[in-house]
Amino acid sequence: MIFGRRNRVKKFAKYIAKRLDLSRPVRLAIGHGRAAGDAAALAEALNALIPDVVDCYVTEVCAAFGVHGGPGMLVVGTLER
Repeated sequence: MIFGRRNRVKKFAKYIAKRLDLSRPVRLAIGHGRAAGDAAALAEALNALIPDVVDCYVTEVCAAFGVHGGPGMLVVGTLER
């Protein structure tokens, strides 16, 4: 979990990439709570750090997630193939 606003997208991308097996293809799903720009920047950062991204989906999260994370929330799901 990453707290704060400074460089949060870069920090979050590094956090995710560090926990993956980078020798395998990866599918990514990025959800955001009213933070489309940050979600797009996160997708770009993850594509730069992960050598074999098969698919990368970006979407706004539903109200059930949004109520807990609030505006500006970013979440990433990964599937290694």
